[in-house]
Amino acid sequence: MKRIILVLLAALALTAKAQAAGMSAHMLMTDRALEEVRDPDLKSLLLTHHDALLSGSAYPDSGFALRYTAQHHGRWDYGEDSHLPTFIEAYLAHVRAVCPARGECADLTAHFLGASAHIMEDQLFDEIFLPRAEKMDFNGQPHHYDFDVSIEMLVIVDQKLWAAIPQWFAPSSDLIDVYSRLRLDVSRKEIMTGNRLLKLAMEGERMIAPWEYLRKKKGAPWFATHYDSAPGGFQFNAEIVARFWEVLWQRLNNSDAGDPLLSVYPKDGATEVAADEEFHAIFSKGVEDPTITNATFFARDQEQRPVAGTVRTARSRFGTSALVATFKPAAPLQPGATYTVFLTPGIQDLSGAPLPREYAWRLTTAQETKPGT
Repeated sequence: MKRIILVLLAALALTAKAQAAGMSAHMLMTDRALEEVRDPDLKSLLLTHHDALLSGSAYPDSGFALRYTAQHHGRWDYGEDSHLPTFIEAYLAHVRAVCPARGECADLTAHFLGASAHIMEDQLFDEIFLPRAEKMDFNGQPHHYDFDVSIEMLVIVDQKLWAAIPQWFAPSSDLIDVYSRLRLDVSRKEIMTGNRLLKLAMEGERMIAPWEYLRKKKGAPWFATHYDSAPGGFQFNAEIVARFWEVLWQRLNNSDAGDPLLSVYPKDGATEVAADEEFHAIFSKGVEDPTITNATFFARDQEQRPVAGTVRTARSRFGTSALVATFKPAAPLQPGATYTVFLTPGIQDLSGAPLPREYAWRLTTAQETKPGT
């Protein structure tokens, strides 16, 4: 009975603080991404070390669990820092540094790629999918619906994830070094406590889900029926993450990382674009938020007139970098019109390197001014 009570308390507490998608949602997106990987060596590693991959895909949320222990109440935890592009860079530097000397470290590599997936998935889900859900279910008005908790309840029941908890892998010594590269003091006890609470929370979610499912589904019906298929949803994110992994895999192996612009949405050449669509750029390495401005990320209509709008990034309130940037037009786009979106070399990544060239892509709006779906 004591364990059941602890499990339920952990689930209620941690899901209430989860960022964007929750732990089970991340594991599902990560498994979907694995199906999309094209590199045979990378795919083999991730399949062979699947438990480490899934453990990594939930890991960044483990820091939040410390908020519910008596000794950490009200204090800093490593949760926010584990959701930043800087964490990806520090973890990648650690893996590159220790693996040649250590020999076999495939579990560590898989955990790193899982944690990196979590960060990308959160930013895509927050920046592309959730604004659509807010608009479709609540018309952009204030509400009390909790997307973070709800996605867990929906995913567990819809996808039948009743037993989908991996054999846990938490490389605490390696992670301590990762945080030290970020000038953060995190102990083994903190990491292991956070991971134990994370596992308890996942068990607890499975107890709660059958009772919460229908209420969550009725509360936001568009959200509940489109989280898998809409832009920024699970399948969309899986395809992006697979390409992101392939870039990180190249960097781990000291190869050319390729194009820093990983993807855009809507795609180049897209037609039937909704009049209220936003334009998204997705990067393979964190870009500095201050360099994303209306001078470096903008759009023009078919007469080459500038489109009024605002820019934003998916950066955390504790960081200054992001993997996803968005241009939001100030007014609905004209029907049946062609627009060109631009990114300039004024955008810089975490190391201060500018984009290597100007990027431009075109899209055409639908003849009828229909809302985005």
